Amino acid sequence: MFIARFKSRYAYHRLTLLKAGKSKEWCAPLRLFLVTDTAKATKLMKNWLRAFMDDEEHIDLSTGRAIITSS
Repeated sequence: MFIARFKSRYAYHRLTLLKAGKSKEWCAPLRLFLVTDTAKATKLMKNWLRAFMDDEEHIDLSTGRAIITSS
């Protein structure tokens, strides 16, 4: 378990706006799918997936595979 303490009002409001906290409520923001610039959309999607996987994945040492467990 990881616990972070923020003393920044900006960081708190930004994380609240992004609905950070409960990963069961996470979803890809609609704006990812509305971007018309293909290169920018690809970069946004890669970054969102990387952030999601950083939170939800673990490495199975016996097989060397990355496993994502999510509800």
